[in-house]
Amino acid sequence: MSKNIWVVLFVSILFGISFGLYEFVLPFYLDAHHVSYQNMGLIFSVSAIAMFTFRIGIGTISDFVGRKSFYSASLLLCAVATFFTPLFPVVSMQILLKTTREASVTVRESMHSLLLFDESKSRFIEFFSKTRGAEFFFQGGGSMLAGVILAAYNTSVALWVSAALLFVAFVAFTFGLRETFNGLEVQRPHIVVKDLLSFDLTPGLLWITLTMFVFTVGLATSHCFVMPLFFSKKFHAPEATVAWIMMIHRLSLGLPMFFAGKFLKSRLKSLWILFVLVEGVVIAVSSVISHFWIATTIWLAHDLIGASIWVPIQTHYMQTLARPDFRGRDVSKSVAYASLGWVVGPWLAGYLMSSIADGSTAISAPFFVSGVLMIVSTLFLIPLHEERMETVSETTT
Repeated sequence: MSKNIWVVLFVSILFGISFGLYEFVLPFYLDAHHVSYQNMGLIFSVSAIAMFTFRIGIGTISDFVGRKSFYSASLLLCAVATFFTPLFPVVSMQILLKTTREASVTVRESMHSLLLFDESKSRFIEFFSKTRGAEFFFQGGGSMLAGVILAAYNTSVALWVSAALLFVAFVAFTFGLRETFNGLEVQRPHIVVKDLLSFDLTPGLLWITLTMFVFTVGLATSHCFVMPLFFSKKFHAPEATVAWIMMIHRLSLGLPMFFAGKFLKSRLKSLWILFVLVEGVVIAVSSVISHFWIATTIWLAHDLIGASIWVPIQTHYMQTLARPDFRGRDVSKSVAYASLGWVVGPWLAGYLMSSIADGSTAISAPFFVSGVLMIVSTLFLIPLHEERMETVSETTT
């Protein structure tokens, strides 16, 4: 691997630990400050709107000026927002800080895949799998670290440690990466605002976007604030136990994904459908089981035999089905429209948990609905023509 890939890998590890800390701690921080489930849903839903706005705009501009500056800025802004999060427990400020942070995370995620594709088209799946796999793997370490910090200190300290890790990642990336992007290689028209919001994507990418939106609504319904609270509220598991669960959750995604890229060579569409379907079934089934260890074990399998396989495949097709001269805009726009599912999902979770009287059923409902929506999303993948998709891939590598 080149030096740039090693830098991205190192930053991915730091970002993963930081994200694992933040993702685990925030719901408990909000719960400790008596924020209602509906307001939690509001915080997560409103912040998701920023994902949409920033993905499209920044992705498009990066086609002209490169990816590095936006990647660096996203790490720094994310660190700042995370640092101030424990200082303002009121809902309005949490919405602002969460929105700022999600916008930063979104920009970084978009630049990550674009930068890797610019670095090496032929080995993109391999490099993407390794860097994102490492990131998810160390998110598990972040969850475990969160449990240790909470046992010794409090949620505020955990969030500040998360912010410190992001700042180190910012310094390492800014001074360690040498961008290979050359905006003069192709000629592009000027940016027009209406083009940013239009659906002028290739037919294949447009269809993938629709698939991703339905799936994301499902994912967001179970993977927002409700995720750690499910085990804490339904089974009365202590925070330390939930930390172990969240750690294994991320390890089960990151470790297999780290190696998956070397083996994903053919029948990619079929594998994509199969493993999304399996993930949805596993999450739905786990929600209706009343035994703690059985439900937890089944739920923990959803990434191991699901996302660790289909995420690199989906990202590969998004990059290859985008137009080469507008890859930043096309990919960012596709993910942006799909990310609107994060506006719907947390709101839906909060609504379900607040409207169902029985506590156990209420906390389980978002997981069940999540799995069903994931299953439904696979129907949209069936019409895609795999051979034509692979032909496009070969002509752009």
